[in-house]
Amino acid sequence: MLAQHEGVELWLPAQDRSRFPFRPVVDGDQITFGSAGLVALPTPGHTAERTTYLLDNAAAFTGDTLFLAGVGRPDLQGGTREESAARARLLYASISRLLRLPKVALVLPGHVSEPIPFDSRLLTSTVGTIRNTLPLARLEAGANRCAIA
Repeated sequence: MLAQHEGVELWLPAQDRSRFPFRPVVDGDQITFGSAGLVALPTPGHTAERTTYLLDNAAAFTGDTLFLAGVGRPDLQGGTREESAARARLLYASISRLLRLPKVALVLPGHVSEPIPFDSRLLTSTVGTIRNTLPLARLEAGANRCAIA
């Protein structure tokens, strides 16, 4: 309604769930704001259309894909065990893709699982820190199959 009211185009990740007209955002699309730009990086797993937005490879707005101390859940959409396992494999590939960003890149998740201190500090980490502290970052692809099969 806001997009209609303001006469602007609604941009959403490519998907078929929206009831509103929108411009689909796909891998590599750039959304420019003044002199800055966000680049769309599909990171499916939590949901099929989940997208991370990169700011100059210096910051990743990861939403529900990668958190400061964990990852999104691939099982929230329900479905069969096989469907959940398929989403888990997609999520693993998405996390692996994000962890290949520069180690100094900031990770800015959509939320955190613990209470938030209101101390004016940004809730963020770096890719390098997450590589060292997140157990999933150290799993081999073959080992991952055992965990989700």
